[in-house]
Amino acid sequence: MRKICPLCGSMKTKTLFMASNWGISTCLNCTNAWTEPPPGNIKYDEKNFHSQFGFREVTELPIQWKKGILMQADLLTRYLWPKARILEIGCGEGLFLRELSRRGFDIYGIEASKTAAEFAQKSGLNVITGYFPDTQLSGTFDAVVLSHVLEHIPEPIDFLDLLGKTASGGYILLVQSNWKGLVPRYHKKKWYAWVPEQHIWHFTPKGLELLLKNLNWRVNRVEYSSLSHGNSIVSLIGEAIPRLGDQFHLLASIP
Repeated sequence: MRKICPLCGSMKTKTLFMASNWGISTCLNCTNAWTEPPPGNIKYDEKNFHSQFGFREVTELPIQWKKGILMQADLLTRYLWPKARILEIGCGEGLFLRELSRRGFDIYGIEASKTAAEFAQKSGLNVITGYFPDTQLSGTFDAVVLSHVLEHIPEPIDFLDLLGKTASGGYILLVQSNWKGLVPRYHKKKWYAWVPEQHIWHFTPKGLELLLKNLNWRVNRVEYSSLSHGNSIVSLIGEAIPRLGDQFHLLASIP
């Protein structure tokens, strides 16, 4: 029996690979992929995935991670105006928000993890503990940022549709791993960013752009960077070749 793509409804799908107790399937139409079986419900409020890295400032990050963060901040700086109102959903301990604050933006955050949100709040950031859209937000925003969040959301299209009402007439910045980058093609099931116990979805720029077009959103810019792989030659090559980085930053306009 042919599988149906849960994101675009196409029957042109295939299994990329199977590991011991999980696998990845992809759609030949939209190019997005998904984990099978999908991960179970995770209580993110009880965890703090950010604290394991021990980095609290952009200046402390490994070089590839730092480069990607600065590219994302530069992208928002080019499209937005001073004191623009920016919301980051899944802001962790506020590392990216602090960078945006230094650039003069009016920043806000939502973070499910109680300990991560508490750290951000104690460092002076305007961060609410909870989940979108359950948290109470005042007003609208000029831009919303989701960095490695959408792959955790069971119904990403419905989630984005709700999100559009929060930044109507503004922008959304989506930062995602790119499963068609050189590193995942090379390492296949050993690529660390599959994270099958947490990630439901695995996007490509093309695939995400198709989903956004169905919402009548317009993609303004797509840039590529690398996840943090140290001095991996494969990663450095992928980062140097256009569209082969295993991370992308997509900025779209919300009508």
